Amino acid sequence: MTRFLSPDQIAEFDRSGVLVVDEVLPRPVLDAVRAEYAALLDAMYDRWHAEGRVPPAGGMDFYQKLLVAYEAGCEWFQPMDITLPGSEIEADTPFHIGPAVFDMLTCDRLLDMVEDLIGPEITSNPIQHVRIKPPADDLKDD
Repeated sequence: MTRFLSPDQIAEFDRSGVLVVDEVLPRPVLDAVRAEYAALLDAMYDRWHAEGRVPPAGGMDFYQKLLVAYEAGCEWFQPMDITLPGSEIEADTPFHIGPAVFDMLTCDRLLDMVEDLIGPEITSNPIQHVRIKPPADDLKDD
């Protein structure tokens, strides 16, 4: 069996239950996910602007739009998440599972490393999340 993780990495996972591995996903996979989320945020931001909830995007980048939307109280977390919430699910509850996200979750390199840790029977847990959030310094203290 070909191993993609070192014995030390596997031992660290066995010991702590967590393993951080840099550069698991190929750059084209990450770039596609970033582009997919940028398009999703652009569409939501345009809708919020049309509703008068946020100012024109102008030259704002992804994180500037996210922060403006956050400060305006716009709901962006659930529409960008890749799973439904644990409660209060309605027929129109938004979630995102675009082709780039699917390609990320099924990336051979990622799955090979997971197989090194847990074996060949891999299933996707329905509670994984995409955690896109404004920088901690900009979060409101409620």
